[in-house]
Amino acid sequence: MFTEELFEKYCYSNTPEYLPHIKFFQTYLDTKINNSQKEQILISGISTNNILSSIDFFIKEKNITSISRAESYATALRSYFLFLFENNIIQNTEFKLELLSRGSDHNSYIFKTTKYIKSLKILSENRSFNPYSAEEIDMLLKKINHVLKESKNFIIENKIINKENYNELCICLGIKLVYMYGFKYSILRSITVDDIDFKYNHLKVNGFNLLISPSLVDDLKSYVDIKKTLNHKNLNLFCYYDGKSLSDKTYFFSEFLNKHIARHDFNGLIQYSIIKMLEYGVDSYIIANVTGSGNGINSVISKCQKEHFEKNKSSYFNGRMIQHLEY
Repeated sequence: MFTEELFEKYCYSNTPEYLPHIKFFQTYLDTKINNSQKEQILISGISTNNILSSIDFFIKEKNITSISRAESYATALRSYFLFLFENNIIQNTEFKLELLSRGSDHNSYIFKTTKYIKSLKILSENRSFNPYSAEEIDMLLKKINHVLKESKNFIIENKIINKENYNELCICLGIKLVYMYGFKYSILRSITVDDIDFKYNHLKVNGFNLLISPSLVDDLKSYVDIKKTLNHKNLNLFCYYDGKSLSDKTYFFSEFLNKHIARHDFNGLIQYSIIKMLEYGVDSYIIANVTGSGNGINSVISKCQKEHFEKNKSSYFNGRMIQHLEY
């Protein structure tokens, strides 16, 4: 169950960055559970309560003070146990159901672990106000790119997409656009199919003709072709399976984010994108207008500027003022 052979197989099709957390759970079992109980627990008796206990151990042993680190640990274990179930290595119907249930279900693994972690006073950090980490982005992009790649089979095989697959495709493409351009959710909802210029590979948003990469062009073409098979009369690029416009709330996307990276906010993804734009030297006025984030002191972009410049603010200022200071 915790062998190098299984770890290698898991990493081949899942997230390798989770492996240290998974191995730490093995340490927890070796330390806290005696050998006579361990085998029975792993084969049929594992429960979310065991995971909660291991979270306590993880926090204590690793001196964890951040909610995000604890949530990442819980997400890693969920991923690995789902892998074990898929490969028929363990059998436990109740625990499997908890793992598969949505985060809104109070009996689900996601709900229980998230609630427990946020109740621990030793932990801090409201990640809804922080940019996504590089690790979270990497995990998210791997899932998104896999879904976008698989969706092309519906075109190749001339199949009608079902609701579940369409929803996942719609969500993944929307998240990819936010990752690449930093769009606020309201901007994402307002984009229409006609805003895409496939001849010149441009996306028209907020008065800008934004260049679209070749891979994103392919993704958009496939998505639009699939959307046409559903005979949607809604001209918006993103809409529900039945053709209705997306809600002004982000819950359609939040559940996907929570499931795969234990985040539920768009804000952190937008901030990550904006910080990258600042690093690439894009002017803040342009960023504010492309993304729709605004340029006020309390806006998202102001926070991103602080995040970006805080570490090297002196060298940034001095480097740009050197000629002036010589006089």
